[in-house]
Parts: sequence; structure tokens; C-alpha cells
Amino acid sequence: MKRALGEYIDYLIFERDVSRNTLDAYTRDLEDFAAFAGDIKPGEIDSRLMTSYAEHLSEMNYARSTEMRKLTSVRGFVKHLCFKGILKTDPTTVTAGKKRERKLPKVLALHETEALLNAPDITSPKGLRDRAMLELMYACGLRVSELVNLRRSEIDLKELSLKVTGKGDKQRFVPVGEVAAYFVTVYIEKARPKSDSEYLFLTSRGGPMTRMAFWKKVKKYAAAAGITKPVSPHVLRHSFATDILERGGDLRSVQELLGHAAISTTQIYTHVGREHLREVYKTAHPRG
Repeated sequence: MKRALGEYIDYLIFERDVSRNTLDAYTRDLEDFAAFAGDIKPGEIDSRLMTSYAEHLSEMNYARSTEMRKLTSVRGFVKHLCFKGILKTDPTTVTAGKKRERKLPKVLALHETEALLNAPDITSPKGLRDRAMLELMYACGLRVSELVNLRRSEIDLKELSLKVTGKGDKQRFVPVGEVAAYFVTVYIEKARPKSDSEYLFLTSRGGPMTRMAFWKKVKKYAAAAGITKPVSPHVLRHSFATDILERGGDLRSVQELLGHAAISTTQIYTHVGREHLREVYKTAHPRG
């Protein structure tokens, strides 16, 4: 299985020319599938295994988009095995997945967001860097990969604008809030290691921050802020979108800010707003 996966990854790199982020996601998905499959050889993959794996993903309670991406990754691998003649029939046709109600994204209340942003100790270089990263992520609605891969040349602190390279290497320009710009400026002047690296946010060793390292930091700061709900970097992105819409922003603008290819992806945040109103109604109305 390991060899077959390696050959498929090479195919994605050299023939499909997929982006780095897509390749990383597919690699993780396929490693998860291989771990689930155990000792099964590529030529032994059948509809029973695919159905079991689809059910396994449903039980893991992933976001619908994550579940479908993982299934897509595996389907691509299996179809490649069919093309190579390793599999005689395609066993993926039975794994469309159970239709479920689309999950609403997890968001923070405004006071929780503020507590999270205030959690780093800005008297230390690392804390100042982390505060700048959190502020910029929330101010611009960035994905974690967009944040950690940000180059110094892509942020204009005078014009308060940021060039973001998102999924599929698509670029967009987003405004930067004054508070975020302030902390990024102070970080550059007082805390950023002296390095020729093109990356904006660096570790103490002078290398770029990894997604996993930043994810752990967000978890740490959420705990320090007393936030009990699950918090990840993506929750800040969700909170960014929801906060703008709840304060009068229009859906099309939020789509542009987030870099969503389809507005249907952005529309999920309108449901979050409705859920918030429903909770307020239940709590405040005398007959709620």
C-alpha cells in the first residue's frame, strides 16, 4: 500500500501539478485511509472496505466538507489503481456518503474572541509575535496556511492592505485593520528575529511557523483565556465572517474577503446568524 500511495503522490505532483496545500491535504487523507485499511493490499480494496471507511468518517463527526474531501482523496487514489490495472472494477461507486444536515461552523462570541486575542504575553518576543498573528488572522479572515505562509512583501502597513495567496494559488487583496497593523508593526520592529527570510512570522530559530505549531498555540491561548468550547485557527476565520455579517456586512463582500470560489460556501454564515438570533429569542422573549 505504501508503494502504491507513493506512486500516486508522484502522479499528483508531476502530472496533475496540484498545489502544495492540496498535496499536503491529500497526503494526510491517504495516510489516514492506509491506516484504516491495515494490511489490505491495493488490489484487495473492495466495496466493503470503501463502505466501512465512509461509515468510519461519518462516525468521526468531521465537518461535511472535510468528510467529502477525504472521500474524494481516496476515490482519486482508487481510480488511479483502476487505471493502472491493479483493480479490475471501481469499488468507489457505493461510497457517495450518507447525506447529513450541513454542520454550522463553530464561532466565538465577541468577548471570547477578545479574550483569545489578549491571551499572549506581549512583553515577550514570542508573545508579541503570537498576538500579531492572532490579530492579523482575525482581522483578515485568513486560513492558517495563508497566515503562516505570508511573505513580508505581501503586507502593506501604510496602505493597510494584504495580498493573500489562497487555495489553488488564487490571490486576493484584503484590508488590514488598524489594531492588527499596529501589532504587526511592533512585532517587526521589536520581536522578529534578524533574518533574511521572506516569511513574515518566524520562530525563534528564524524559520517559518508551521500550521501545526500555530494550531497548538491557539489551543494554549484559548485555554488560558478560559474558553471551554473547542477552538482552532479556523474558528477565528469563522468568527471573522460571522461578526462582519452580524454587523451589516453583505454576503458578496464576505465571499471576496474569504476567497470563496462559490457564494454557496459563504452562505453557511447566514445560518450561523439565524441560529444566534434564535438563541437570543429563546433567552430574552418571555414566551420563548
